[in-house]
Amino acid sequence: AEYTDQVKSSGPTEEQRATLDEWAARKEPKANAKPDENEKTILHIEDTHDYQGRSFLVAPKDHEVNLYNTEPPEKCFLPKKLLHTWDAHNKGVAKVILFPKTGHLMLSCGMDSKIKLWEVYGKRRCIRTYAGHAKAVRDIVFSNDGSKFLSASYDRMINCGTRKQGMFVEVYNQEDTVLCTVSSG
Repeated sequence: AEYTDQVKSSGPTEEQRATLDEWAARKEPKANAKPDENEKTILHIEDTHDYQGRSFLVAPKDHEVNLYNTEPPEKCFLPKKLLHTWDAHNKGVAKVILFPKTGHLMLSCGMDSKIKLWEVYGKRRCIRTYAGHAKAVRDIVFSNDGSKFLSASYDRMINCGTRKQGMFVEVYNQEDTVLCTVSSG
């Protein structure tokens, strides 16, 4: 017993299907998406290699501290004076981490949505600025070998950057705000 104007389709109409597809595309996390055009890095130094041809990524050996020594020092002292202040973030700094094992580079993330790579020894200058987040960067972490770093932001994005090429290689879009990042490799 069918009605004269009965429709036998139980699915959504074409207009409803288009709306549902648009909503699903916005809601679905985009793992390994290509980086945005707004993501850029700025190299602040002219001399990426020293007079011996070593990159700034190589730990320096011409300082009074042996950065490759795994033994703790015999004596440790509290600092008595301020040696240097790194200032380049326009707003507050959320986190500062040192390079794994040697500590010759420092990575900082700030509320100005930028990540900065710093030289700890020598000239103590800002080496590179990474700009790729739309909102404040909450957390950063180096990989164990120091070749990559992860950054988490209030824009619900996790970016994986390389310190050598100075670019983000992977971008992960999350449904919720990411509070922290952990690297296992």
